[in-house]
Amino acid sequence: MGNCGVGGATTLNCIFPLIANVIFWAIGMAGTVALFMIIFAGYQLMFAGGDAKAVDGARKTLTFAILGLVLIFLSFMILSAIGSVTGVTCLQDIARGQFGFTACH
Repeated sequence: MGNCGVGGATTLNCIFPLIANVIFWAIGMAGTVALFMIIFAGYQLMFAGGDAKAVDGARKTLTFAILGLVLIFLSFMILSAIGSVTGVTCLQDIARGQFGFTACH
């Protein structure tokens, strides 16, 4: 775990790697949810049976799921930009897909 703990006790140096890991996993989970929502919208669209209201609801679900997926991809660029402006290398590492408790020194 790098320099995260001293003598078996955790220190404040553990906060930033923890936050980096939480951000990375939250973005991953959001992507998974968006993917399942796209699949669900396709299922709704296939079984709408010509009902205009059901088709409209499925299209809205699909639209918002794709929009969410685009925002998730943009979040990597936003994290990278914030990391390069502030000099926080942890955020740049997350944007590159590198994460772990030793990413932030």
